[in-house]
Amino acid sequence: MFRDSEVPQGSIDGTNRVFTLAYTPDPPQSLLLTLNGVVQRPGTDFTLSGNVITYASPPQPGDTHLAWYRTVAAPPPSTLGINKSDAISLISSRLGSRTGLDTYIVQELTMAQSALEATEPLPWFLVAAATLGTYPGVEYVGLPEDFLREYAESGHVSSATLQVSEGWKPLQKVGIHRIQDMLPSQGPPTYYAVVGGKMYLRPIPDASYSINLVYYARDAVLSNVDKNRWLTYAPDVLVSYAGRQVARYLRDQAAAQMFQEDLALAMQRLTTQTISRAVASTDPRFKGFEDE
Repeated sequence: MFRDSEVPQGSIDGTNRVFTLAYTPDPPQSLLLTLNGVVQRPGTDFTLSGNVITYASPPQPGDTHLAWYRTVAAPPPSTLGINKSDAISLISSRLGSRTGLDTYIVQELTMAQSALEATEPLPWFLVAAATLGTYPGVEYVGLPEDFLREYAESGHVSSATLQVSEGWKPLQKVGIHRIQDMLPSQGPPTYYAVVGGKMYLRPIPDASYSINLVYYARDAVLSNVDKNRWLTYAPDVLVSYAGRQVARYLRDQAAAQMFQEDLALAMQRLTTQTISRAVASTDPRFKGFEDE
């Protein structure tokens, strides 16, 4: 799941540097931490150990800080969606209360998630953020392990920004051939291209910089956790997809057709929701874009 605008817990008294998060960021680089609205640089402004943040300098009275991060921890039972046991039970019940299929159903849930994360449009709840660190003289940075693809809204040149002295500067996305055609000069990066698991930069970084990347992240798999974002926000999609495959395995054509019909409706709902959220966040007719 994704933790949004969480306040790290601890005393802001001018001496304390240690604060705790409700969950452990996973992966650790998914943590985006701000102090008084300024993004903090991991390894320079703070360090992270588990769910414990240690600032290089203690925040002062009146300071405010917020954290955004991903975690594999399951939400409380009262929250949205269902858990893995619920999904297994639901699929089994829809197949006539079949037994002995639990392990196989989990495998199909995992396969369904893998297939859905290779299908466009990717859903809104897979959007995540990570801070990447450059090294002087190295022309690329590694992408997060859970990286699926960049998140780019209509009208925006890229999903990456570079921290400079004046704040955050958008990086311009180009093709890898454009990167290769540029002279390997050094300086603050201006252009980037994503190839495989790397982000190539030009100019080549002349110092250590922080790059904030907004992207679609692969969700935690249900073989490792009891609940993930798919079961939280789109359980109908995952259950219908996996249920269809289980029904085919059992040669139950009637059940397979039922699951297929459910899947079509669930996918239509999720696609409409994803598109609606994207439009609401970029359409200038909505409040918040008056200065653009």
